[in-house]
Amino acid sequence: MFNIKIADIIIGIRNKYDFVRILCEDYIVCEEPEIIITATDNEIEEESRNNHSPKDYCESICIYRKICREIIKFNCFMLHASLISFDGKGYAFSAPSGYGKSTHARLWRGYFGSRVLILNGDKPIIKYDGKDFYAFGTPWCGKENDNINTSVILKSIFFIEKSNINLVCKSKPKEITSKLLEQIIFPLHKNDMINFMSVVDSLIKTLDFYSLKCNISFEAVKTAYNILGSDKNDD
Repeated sequence: MFNIKIADIIIGIRNKYDFVRILCEDYIVCEEPEIIITATDNEIEEESRNNHSPKDYCESICIYRKICREIIKFNCFMLHASLISFDGKGYAFSAPSGYGKSTHARLWRGYFGSRVLILNGDKPIIKYDGKDFYAFGTPWCGKENDNINTSVILKSIFFIEKSNINLVCKSKPKEITSKLLEQIIFPLHKNDMINFMSVVDSLIKTLDFYSLKCNISFEAVKTAYNILGSDKNDD
């Protein structure tokens, strides 16, 4: 067993394989855990059958899924998105797998250079402190392994759609709810669900949301960046 710190939560992990410990190396701490997570043999077996993947890797998937369902008790949830810090502010690009989330984040880094840090390429944790939403890097971060063990105040979420042209607009309220919930792991218990929906409602009221149709180009970056500047001017 070892302990990690994510989103300021100390999580104990009872592991069977070394893979998950190596994965979490940059997040390991020597503090008492607030919650303890383990994956059963049956859960690992089922994940391995479904994904045709090695058991050590599948254990890490099962563990993170359980973490995501437990952390709502701490006003946290996992968002399927790539997360960047740009000039010290957080922006997330959310979409289903294969839509180019991490590619878009890397385009921002390529265009803006050191002004951009990629905190997580695939599965950051979002935490509500009653006023602001903070986004945290995690070791579960996609095949590119883009992650940094730090956090940033989250300002906006972009919903990415593949397109030959680059176009961005403010997301409509109904669209925000449906697209957001598609990219989040839900808690299993009723009491947790009530808290979860309250946190999500606060997120929708607090952040700016955009629908971004884009290709893989720096022009896509400029399109997204320009609407952020436009909104600042409107304010």
